Amino acid sequence: MYFSMEHNILTARHQNETIRIEAWGRNALRVRVTQNAQFTEDNKALLPVEASAQISEEERGARITNGKISCFISENGWIEFHRADKLLLKEYCRDFSNANEHSPSMKFNAREFKPVCGSDYAVTARFEAQDGEKIYGM
Repeated sequence: MYFSMEHNILTARHQNETIRIEAWGRNALRVRVTQNAQFTEDNKALLPVEASAQISEEERGARITNGKISCFISENGWIEFHRADKLLLKEYCRDFSNANEHSPSMKFNAREFKPVCGSDYAVTARFEAQDGEKIYGM
């Protein structure tokens, strides 16, 4: 995983995937992923905001912190979100190349890219369930 750090933006690249995480407002992060050569600079319905993030490279990855929220990208490309020292979300990944504390026999990647018309992708992101978490509805 190759990390680059620009003003308020943490970018991670590995093989054909690019992850871009940027501070967006107070206590918020914007996460984008692509398999294209570069991101479009179209912000759609997002308003421009001022934000100030702290970005650091750590022993096994990199972290961006904006206010009370932070995002850690591991050397394997897995993403975790934290508020203070509490884990909020962690990507769900089970595969043979990146052994973790779980059985890799199911072969699930954290992110699944499906091409759609043109050069766009539909991305499915999977996250671990937290203890006590309840999901309602269909």
